[in-house]
Amino acid sequence: MGTETLFTTWIGINDFWDGKGDPVKSVTNIKTGLQKLIDKGGKFFLVFNAFDITPSPAYGKSTEYHHVIPQVQQMTQTFNSELYKMLFYKIAQYVYDQILK
Repeated sequence: MGTETLFTTWIGINDFWDGKGDPVKSVTNIKTGLQKLIDKGGKFFLVFNAFDITPSPAYGKSTEYHHVIPQVQQMTQTFNSELYKMLFYKIAQYVYDQILK
């Protein structure tokens, strides 16, 4: 791993695209993965949130997933909210541990 490596993460939506799953657990898994990278020396991260995938053809009126649109949209909002909180808590903790302490 180089000292200037940028790690990008864009995962999570596959855990609840069908209206099942737990978006909070998805964020916990991301946190665990990021911590492993940090423990191995990772410093630079770009973490993408999830976008609303329900406008895609898979959720069209004649599909088996049309009825889960409200659940998937709510789960996406929950995922993004939890991801935001996790990331900004992580930044605040890093600043405290590495700079203020």
